[in-house]
Amino acid sequence: MPSVEEGLASLLRRLASKMSGGVLDVDALDDAGGIALAARYLSGREYFYVIGNALYNLAEAVGEVMRVASFPFSSEYRSRLEEALDSFRTRGADAMGEMARCVEAGDECCAMRAAARVFAVADELAGVARNLKAVMPFAAGEEE
Repeated sequence: MPSVEEGLASLLRRLASKMSGGVLDVDALDDAGGIALAARYLSGREYFYVIGNALYNLAEAVGEVMRVASFPFSSEYRSRLEEALDSFRTRGADAMGEMARCVEAGDECCAMRAAARVFAVADELAGVARNLKAVMPFAAGEEE
């Protein structure tokens, strides 16, 4: 049976792979946050709490961006949003992959640095969602 670390690292690798492939799955991120918190209770390793909360924050931010992305934006704003999402997917996948490597190696400091990168991506995504909501009345347009 795999250790808690191996199981969590495997889950993080799968999430990173999905993100690299262009999939932002809110439910999978949220579930992974819960699993990381459960791993914290099972193992007593406090840094899993940080990882779990980073994943929860990312899930919340992705969900908010996806809701805003469904608004009827002009093609120019839609294009900019897609570019931003591609950047976030790449950065998020890189941070998830790093977190997986760190967890598997048992390197708590490295894992928390990677979790900080996930928090940063989540914070930026949340900012994008707030900004898009603010410009929504001005950014809506007829699709060409």
